[in-house]
Amino acid sequence: MNIRRIPTDIAEIVDFIAEKNVYINCTKIRLFRNKNNNAEFFEGPGFIRCDDDGKYLFQVFSTHTNVDEIALSQEWMGVKSGEMIPEGVFFSLTARSMGGELFLATDIFPKFDWADGSIVFAIGGLRKLDLIAEKLSDRYSMDLVYMDDVKVPSIEMSKIVTPDMERHVRNTSRFEAVGVKFLIRKYENYLLIRAISDEQLPDHFEMRVSEAIRFLTAMPHRPRIVIEEGDTERRVTLYSDPQMYRGRRMMYPPVCPYTEAWHNSAWPLFVPYLDYTVNSTKGSAVNYSSYHLDNALEASQASLDAAAIGMSVAIEGLASLVQKPFDKNQREHLEKLRDSIVSHIDGHCELRIYKDRIDNLLGMLFNTRVQDKVYYLANVHKAYASDIRAWSDVRNKFVHPKYSKSYYKGARKVHITLAQYYRETVLMYHIIFSVIGFTESFTDYATPNFPSRNYPLTSSER
Repeated sequence: MNIRRIPTDIAEIVDFIAEKNVYINCTKIRLFRNKNNNAEFFEGPGFIRCDDDGKYLFQVFSTHTNVDEIALSQEWMGVKSGEMIPEGVFFSLTARSMGGELFLATDIFPKFDWADGSIVFAIGGLRKLDLIAEKLSDRYSMDLVYMDDVKVPSIEMSKIVTPDMERHVRNTSRFEAVGVKFLIRKYENYLLIRAISDEQLPDHFEMRVSEAIRFLTAMPHRPRIVIEEGDTERRVTLYSDPQMYRGRRMMYPPVCPYTEAWHNSAWPLFVPYLDYTVNSTKGSAVNYSSYHLDNALEASQASLDAAAIGMSVAIEGLASLVQKPFDKNQREHLEKLRDSIVSHIDGHCELRIYKDRIDNLLGMLFNTRVQDKVYYLANVHKAYASDIRAWSDVRNKFVHPKYSKSYYKGARKVHITLAQYYRETVLMYHIIFSVIGFTESFTDYATPNFPSRNYPLTSSER
């Protein structure tokens, strides 16, 4: 199906993407290199389309170019395997549709057909496509549209009107976070997250909301459509389907779906996590906590052993966020101990060559170990000591393996490792809860039937 312009209504855009094999005819596409002030280019009519796999592709019938075919080929052939591709090898794109819309795309690695001396055919894939349009609202806003099955709770009822009938369904949630008002609404074939503010939204807000959704659902969800109303323009970003593995992962979300705790605590958990990521992350970097969560999530789609290892590494990384108070008296005793040992070595000529080395080693006494930090959480009833012991066992067994003839085999080994993995999962979430200040209900996967419990805990043991 050929179209002249992208629709403005979200439901129509979703239908446009779901239609697939849709062509956006363009009167002019300019494909230019990311070097020499974008001086090298290909230009001509063409089209942008969405294929059966949800990927955005383009094709340019270039009638004007100043690129030397031989020089470009030699430069591309000079790229070595195992090295980062230089920025100057990539292309960017601007396109004007027949309806007058302006499209932008970056990070393109196109293919060329130089068969005809007068026309060069350029084709390639687009990770995302930006549409720049006129601002439609006086307020700042951002709409994130997810087209896969995102499981989030709905608190309020809303009215659905169709040509045949009118009905009320529970598909809406409303709350406020980081000074922004949120509307969450589930439709038949997509989830809408709308953020509205009288002031400019935080930097890279799309990324932070996406991180919080992945944390809440323990699934690698990515928005397919993002619509942002900024200072002077409306930007519609269409993402290609990442084609990520959507099978079952072993990692469970912090609050089990379709439980009372899920309806009561899911969004109260989303809010402090979003606040934490917004205020603790610089620029476009992935938040430190989200980085380790994503790694644990991806590891959980592999074998059980790989999932347990990935979770133990994530816990070790997240534990560095825990602030354990350092005992002043203990520090004074350690300083006296270090001074005494260094003074003793300094008094023996034959040992002085080891003085600096010993001094550096003794300095490690002042470092707080990862184990000390997580056990501190247990002492203040913010983690279970049994979960810490399970994590320590997995960490030592897999990260520092030792040969043993009595290594567990078969179903018994699977049962033990799976129980440890569930305990690791709870510990990982408890560390995050303590960092973001969460004080609602969570799911205890280390206990049969997965009961809901309140956080902080009432005891360091179950």
